[in-house]
This record gives sequence, structure tokens and C-alpha cells, in this order.
Amino acid sequence: MADEVFIAIDRKKMILMTVLYSALGIGSFLVVYYLGENQDWMSPTIFKVASVIVLLFFMVLAGTFAKNVKSSVAGLTISIKGIDDRSNSISSGLIHWKDIKGISKVKTPSAKYILVMVKKPQKYIDNAKNNAIKRLLNHNLSNFKTPIVINVTSLQTNLDDLEKIIAEYSGRFGIK
Repeated sequence: MADEVFIAIDRKKMILMTVLYSALGIGSFLVVYYLGENQDWMSPTIFKVASVIVLLFFMVLAGTFAKNVKSSVAGLTISIKGIDDRSNSISSGLIHWKDIKGISKVKTPSAKYILVMVKKPQKYIDNAKNNAIKRLLNHNLSNFKTPIVINVTSLQTNLDDLEKIIAEYSGRFGIK
């Protein structure tokens, strides 16, 4: 077993998501904007402002996927130190083996996740870059009982292989 395993993000999926969210943003903008122009029961200005807000929302989403496409470090590194998650914009970075108390997997109809149960979840929430990420981590904590959720769908691997790799490394360097 190597000292480190790097699993890159699936760039094709990230490009597809970037294009999809860009198209949804432009389409939603056009629909809301022209709906405002062709109705007479509310001020068209409200629809114009709403259309710009919708466009900005989808462009921010598309931008986060585009950022991952260009990044050479985007992905998941499993090493002697721990699990370094840089697969998405709410990733927590390096999670040391000593902080991990368990690993589990969850399959939903839309995605597959590895849940990293940590001893002090609030530590990872407090280290978030901004309030939006803190809210998302708190959402993960309430839904999955941990703030650290790795979306396997965005990586170039499958759930079972990733779980096997993490189990090997955690057995060797971490969870006893």
C-alpha cells in the first residue's frame, strides 16, 4: 500500500454540471424577465430584479463547478496524516485520523456519500470559510450526524472502492 492515494474529481461531470447550471441560469433569467414584461398585475421591475437574482444564483453554482475543473488539487487524498477532502466548495480540508471516530456510507437516489464521523464536529463547523459554508455544514450535521460528507459521485471512483481504500488506511493509521 502506498503512503498516499489521490482520487481526482471527475472533470467531465464537473464540466457537464457547469454547462447545465449556466443553461438553467440563462433559461430561468429569460423566462422570469419576459414573464415580467408580458403581465400587467405586478410591476415589471420586480420581475427584472428577480430574474437577475436567479441568474446570479445559478452562475455562482456554475462557478463553483468551473473552479473545481481548473484546480489541479481538486479531489480526495488519503494518506498517513488522514483524509484531505478538496472535492467541493464546502470541503473541510485535512481531517486527521486522530479526529475520526468512524466511517460509513449512504446511498440516496441522486448521490452516494461517505460520512466521516468526527469526535468534535463543531471544530470543523467553526473552521468554515464563511457563514454560508457553516450553514451547509450544520445542515450536514443535522441530516447525517456529521459535518464531513464526501460526495463520491463527483470523484473518479465508486462508493465501494473508496470505502475499501479508506478502511485500509484507517485500519493502518487511524481508527483501531
